[in-house]
Amino acid sequence: MWLYALLSPFGGFVADKFNRRWMVIGSLFVWPAVTYLTGQIHTYNGMLICRALMGVSEACYLPAALALITERAGEGQTLYVPSSTGKRWPVATRSSVCS
Repeated sequence: MWLYALLSPFGGFVADKFNRRWMVIGSLFVWPAVTYLTGQIHTYNGMLICRALMGVSEACYLPAALALITERAGEGQTLYVPSSTGKRWPVATRSSVCS
């Protein structure tokens, strides 16, 4: 968790410099691979390494994914996600203040 918190700003910087879409896709391939490895590890040090890799993967994923969602919203538009209750939940808003 600490590594994720420390690397998130770096992940956002990298997402701004490179293709956000490929960062999200790459993170989505690393995430299940590290999850699988976590289940195969039998040592404490191995678990620490796997959890650190998970933190790096998450730190690259979240800033890029949120930036993609925000880009998808048009000027002054709010994106909504439908729920099972029929209510629509706002996901991202892009206003002239953010531009």
